[in-house]
Amino acid sequence: MNSPGKSDMAQAEHIHSSNRGKLGEILIDLGYITQPQLDEALEYQQEKGGRLGWILACLGYVNRLELYGGLAERYDLPFETNTAYMKQNLDTKLIAEVTHEEIMRYQAIPFSRNDNALSILTAEPKTEATLLFFQDRFGVDTLKEIVITDLDLTRMSEELYRGSIRDKSVHGLFYRNPDESAYKVLSRPQWMGLLLSLCISLLWLYYRATSFIISLFVFIQVYFAVAIFFRLIVSIWGFGSKLEEPVTEEELNDLDPKTLPVYTILLPVYKETELIGTLIKAINKLDYPEDKLDV
Repeated sequence: MNSPGKSDMAQAEHIHSSNRGKLGEILIDLGYITQPQLDEALEYQQEKGGRLGWILACLGYVNRLELYGGLAERYDLPFETNTAYMKQNLDTKLIAEVTHEEIMRYQAIPFSRNDNALSILTAEPKTEATLLFFQDRFGVDTLKEIVITDLDLTRMSEELYRGSIRDKSVHGLFYRNPDESAYKVLSRPQWMGLLLSLCISLLWLYYRATSFIISLFVFIQVYFAVAIFFRLIVSIWGFGSKLEEPVTEEELNDLDPKTLPVYTILLPVYKETELIGTLIKAINKLDYPEDKLDV
C-alpha cells in the first residue's frame, strides 16, 4: 500500500532560479501533467506536506524518468539512466574526497575530472549549495552536471560506500560513545574492579575460607531474593497499569498531521492468499493518516 507521504522520491524539485519556473510549471510545459493534476497535488501538499515531485509520482501522474528527464530538459542538461555506463566510467579516486553523508546531503556524486572541470551526477540540478560545495572541495572553476534519478544515486552511493556503511552500522555507537557500546563487554575501570574483587576474594578464601563461603552463600541468597522481589513488583505494577492512554477529542483535533511520525507495518505472509484481503481491510480501518503509514 503506497501513499505520497512515504515514497522516497527525490528532492530534485528544488528550483533555485526564479526565471526557470517552478517544478509544476515545468512538468505542465513538458506535457507530463495537466493543471488539474497539479492543483490536486498542491492541495495535498498544502494539507499533508511533502515534496511536490514524489506527491505527483505517488498519485500516478508522473514517474521518475519523466520527473528527472523533465528537469534535465528544462535546464538543458544531459540525463543518464544507464547505470552500467556510469559505474564503468566513474573515477573512483574522486570518491575518496567526499563522504557518503555528503553525497546524500547534496544529492550528487563526483563522476569525472578533466583539468579544471568536474562532472557530477546529480539528482538536484542547479542547486547552489551543491555547486559551491563541489567547486570548493575539488578546487575547480567549471562544473558539468549530469542528471540522474534519486534512486540511481542512492543505489550507486550504497555500492561505492558499502564498506563504510557497514562499518558505521556495526561500530557506529562504539565510535560515538564507547562506554555505551556493547562492542567491548567491559570497560577499563570495570576490568580493574573485577580483578581487584577477584584478588580480594582469593585472599579472603585463603586466609578465612569458612567465613568466605558463608558470606558467598548469603550474597547469593540475597541476590536471588532481591531479583524475585523486583519481578514481583514489576508484575503487580504491570497488571494494574492501563494499556491505553486516554486522549480527548480536543487533543486529537489539535494534532498537526505533518508532525506525526511514520510507522512501518510489516506483514510476514507466505502462501496465505486467503488472509491478504482481511489484512488489507484491517489496515484500511486504522485511524491514522495514510501518508504516515509504510506498509
